[in-house]
Amino acid sequence: MKEDIDSVKTPKNPILANLEANFVKLKETAKSGEEEHQLNLAENYKSMAEIHFRQSNYNVSEKLYSKALAIYARLKNNTGLTSCQNAKASICLAKGDLAAAQSKLEGLLQMFKKHPNPELEHIVLNNMGIVYEKKGDLPQAVLFYHRSLTLKYELDNPLLPTYTLHNLANIYQQVEDYDTALNYNQLALEIIKGGTDLNAQATILNGIAHIVSMQGQLVEAREKFLQAQTIATKGNNLAQIAQSHSGLGIIEFKRRNFTEAKDLLDQSLKSYRELEEQEYIVRCLIDLAKINQTLNLNEALAHVQEARRICKTNGFQSLLAEVYEQSASLKATKQDYKKAFYYQKLYLELYKQTNKANILNQVEVNKLSVELKKSKSLSKDLTKQANLLKHESLHDHLTGAGNRRQLDKYLEDNWQQNTNQSEASYLAMLDVDDFKKINDDFSHTLGDEVLQKISGIISENIRQQDRLFRYGGEEFTILINNASTTEAHKILNCCRLGIETHSWDKLDQSLKVTATIGMVSNHEQKSVKSALKLADERMYSGKKNGKNMLVNE
Repeated sequence: MKEDIDSVKTPKNPILANLEANFVKLKETAKSGEEEHQLNLAENYKSMAEIHFRQSNYNVSEKLYSKALAIYARLKNNTGLTSCQNAKASICLAKGDLAAAQSKLEGLLQMFKKHPNPELEHIVLNNMGIVYEKKGDLPQAVLFYHRSLTLKYELDNPLLPTYTLHNLANIYQQVEDYDTALNYNQLALEIIKGGTDLNAQATILNGIAHIVSMQGQLVEAREKFLQAQTIATKGNNLAQIAQSHSGLGIIEFKRRNFTEAKDLLDQSLKSYRELEEQEYIVRCLIDLAKINQTLNLNEALAHVQEARRICKTNGFQSLLAEVYEQSASLKATKQDYKKAFYYQKLYLELYKQTNKANILNQVEVNKLSVELKKSKSLSKDLTKQANLLKHESLHDHLTGAGNRRQLDKYLEDNWQQNTNQSEASYLAMLDVDDFKKINDDFSHTLGDEVLQKISGIISENIRQQDRLFRYGGEEFTILINNASTTEAHKILNCCRLGIETHSWDKLDQSLKVTATIGMVSNHEQKSVKSALKLADERMYSGKKNGKNMLVNE
């Protein structure tokens, strides 16, 4: 911003207006050199900076913190020094400068060894978690978030864990455990409900709205985004207003209202550029690229090119993987298959490095236990939670079957192992017939029960060496290992007949459920990608020819 920071006015915020009204007087009295007057001026600078930070005026906020920091340094006031240094690290985080943020935060953690400040250390540890999360190192992020939470038990401030709970919700969201993510955010919202921290309320409401949107509950998600937007507007928080617009744009995209979606995301992108929030600029560019894949392919390609540059500059590894994936999709749409393959390869390589399936495989549980030695019972809870998260990151939360992430890894490791003439591996795609009608005629809740039961029926009919995965929606993938063609047919037909003959009237007397299966062997298709495609084609062929059948050619 071009204005001198001493003249910046924001009449919408009465607290800031009062601080600015006192500013000239404080500045004059501070010239006396008395420590008390100097300290009052520093506190005034810091209070003004905090308000500008909440309103996402990061450049103004940083200058104000620097002025306060200079006074605290002269006065050798460690509390003020560490508070301002942490705030400047938070600004670096907001702008996406992870290296600068990490350097400042590591310096603070060293300082706390000489000058303990548990309340501020809680915030610094939380910010370190954010640094590692943005870098794609989720195990290290989890470690810092848990260390941050433990300090809550040493402090008499129930509001402190709010943001840490929200950040843990983000971790669970990334591993597609939406129920747990929602619980964490709702717990955080309960803590601050009715309080004055509008920024926190808007942040958490936007988080809840994103999760609900991912679960397909678009009406409820839209309501939450609008609530967050109202609160963010009241608090004059441009970053959270932009997040609400972005979320509303994604909802319109899911509804295939592409023009409306693009307008909303363009608004968000403009705001994020003004705020210099690099991470959210990238997220917006990825979403706009998906929309423009239909509307304007050249513009979409420009979006991913800019997103790649920002990710590489700022070290956003997880986001860069998403950008590579979208780049591959765009190049394929343009029929530039050589470049599409190139970006898909880069995506897979980076995905393995930041693979969220390994979130807690790498967490140093023993080290975590040492860090939490002051609370043995909490340490046991966190170890249990770590093991649970490790399991749930590889399994579908509704049916208990393996998820897509586990399927991809399993196929990569096992698909071409069996090469003898008498036995093979078989990949089968099973889709529940007319599942949309089940949801529409009965309810989504009953539809979920049907999927859970089908998962159980398949598990009862396959062998111990076989594998079941939920591919997505009402579609399951079954891997039959080391079997003859006759044996594979028998197993899959048992699954199909088990679904058809199950007593569905226990859920509803008029409910009938069947499934169609397409299968392929690794003798037919050596490539995993082509095997998935052929199994899917055969399954859809069965759909067209009467449903409730197994198709193997």
